[in-house]
Amino acid sequence: MSPVAYLLLVWVSGALAFLIGPVPNLPMTGPATGEEGKFRFAAVASNTDTCARVGTDMMAKNGGNAVDGMVATLICNGLVRYQSSGIGGDSMWTIYHRKTGQAYAINARSTAPKASYPTMYANSSRGTIEGGSSVAVPGEVLGMWEAHQLLGRLPWKELFQPSIRLALEGFPCEPIQASAIRSQLNSGVYDRWPQLRNLVTNPETQTWYRAGETVRNPKLAHTLQRLADGGAAEFYNGSLADDMVAEIQAAGGIITKEDFSSYAVQFQTPLRLDLHGNLTIFSPGLPSSGPVLHYILNILSGYQMSPDDISTDDKTVLTYHRMIESFKHAYSARSKMGSTDGETADFVREMEQLVANITSRDQGEAIRASISDTTTYPWTSYHPSFVVTEDHGTSNLAVLGPDGDAVTVTSTVNLFFGSKVVGDKTGVVYNNLMDDFSVPDRVNDFDVEPSPANFIKPGKRPLSSMSPSVVVDQEGQVVLAVGAGGGTKITTTTAFLTAMTLWMGEGIKSSIDAPRIHHQLYPDVVEMTAVSPQWLLEGLRHKGHNVTITSGVFSSPTGILQRQEGAVTANAQNATVDGY
Repeated sequence: MSPVAYLLLVWVSGALAFLIGPVPNLPMTGPATGEEGKFRFAAVASNTDTCARVGTDMMAKNGGNAVDGMVATLICNGLVRYQSSGIGGDSMWTIYHRKTGQAYAINARSTAPKASYPTMYANSSRGTIEGGSSVAVPGEVLGMWEAHQLLGRLPWKELFQPSIRLALEGFPCEPIQASAIRSQLNSGVYDRWPQLRNLVTNPETQTWYRAGETVRNPKLAHTLQRLADGGAAEFYNGSLADDMVAEIQAAGGIITKEDFSSYAVQFQTPLRLDLHGNLTIFSPGLPSSGPVLHYILNILSGYQMSPDDISTDDKTVLTYHRMIESFKHAYSARSKMGSTDGETADFVREMEQLVANITSRDQGEAIRASISDTTTYPWTSYHPSFVVTEDHGTSNLAVLGPDGDAVTVTSTVNLFFGSKVVGDKTGVVYNNLMDDFSVPDRVNDFDVEPSPANFIKPGKRPLSSMSPSVVVDQEGQVVLAVGAGGGTKITTTTAFLTAMTLWMGEGIKSSIDAPRIHHQLYPDVVEMTAVSPQWLLEGLRHKGHNVTITSGVFSSPTGILQRQEGAVTANAQNATVDGY
């Protein structure tokens, strides 16, 4: 029975009721997404209600394209969703240009400062997650700049104006933002970091912002205007860079002006994988988890899945089981991965060979042959190199432009509110992306060592779960633009949505609303979204899986699906999409 054949009705007197669809078994997860947007020419899927319209207007009213729409949406997203993303963080990009059939990947991941070293946090209990020492050199702004230089049409300055107005005039505090603010109330961070406390305090009520209240950020508005006027040079070489270095160092950081001025994004040849159904997926390479996503899909593609694979209870359980097994194998491979920045030639060759191997047809066949359809195995049987480090809050955006171009971007400051350092002059929320590196001598409960592949080195970029992707058909038309926020669940969520839409015949909303699954090998637990049906849980347990239900936000996916030209649907977790 299809795991996405149901619609959520309403909460009535505290009880959740469901409308029974054509096959009465598997309810969708909650909370539900917004309405599925249906468009003809273009669409924006963002994790914020406010910003999807900004991107759509930029494309429609000004004759802009997908890159213009994405940059404008991303600037807005960093303003509104400042707990998870912004110009103080970084991003990974996948761009597809329909006219030329060319795909691009931009690695705008943050880098470790030149003064950093592998054991710098050995005696620090909080240094990797809080304060200036946890800040890596931000890459978000240069990522936007280079994407705009590559394919943007509208003036750079114009892309900032909607967000500057919002910062000055105000925007509504969204429920997920209010929830993020409340989540930190008992942590003591607002006492330790008064600028953050000021940022999340409503000056009219003198208490924490609540959903629906108007938020303003005049300091960030001024910073965005400086960026609009001076471009990326102002951020990395100008007086704005001086201000940011001073703010980070005042909070205990080691970043210098030289770290900013020497920062560069990496243009990558995106990973390409041919999939069952005459489809091709493009994703960024390391240090993103594009290789992990492709490994999962490489394994699953050989099963030649179809809507029949979710047509009965037993078939659905088997399909979910196969997905989980592919996740476990892929996360074993992820444990061996690391960025190649500043590494030896031998290390670079090792990573290139690893990625080539896991995306090869032979490897996909070999792993499928090793997967039992009746049972799973202990996590150690998948031979990981080390335990995957959990990463955290992110935002994903997807844009389909009127010319048929597509852009997907995943953006992050890492933990909620990043390092908790907020610039007193600039209003920038600085990342704590140094926490995404592995730290020597920090073993897990099973005495498994961290991987040297992800140790800190000056100029190195940490491994990430980001995997923004674009799928095209054999004619070069964009079929799917997809990604997610949500730490290590990003990659499994993106793989799940890709399989459900491309092979199972589900829509983008029904796929996002379906009971979703996650397994990152360790801990050896299958996490499932709330209100998953008992028969699915028991079916997976019968195959040996340790299953648990995860309450609250599981991950925050966004996606745009175009099965045929002119029939565009878009959806985002807990947010409104836009388009025309």
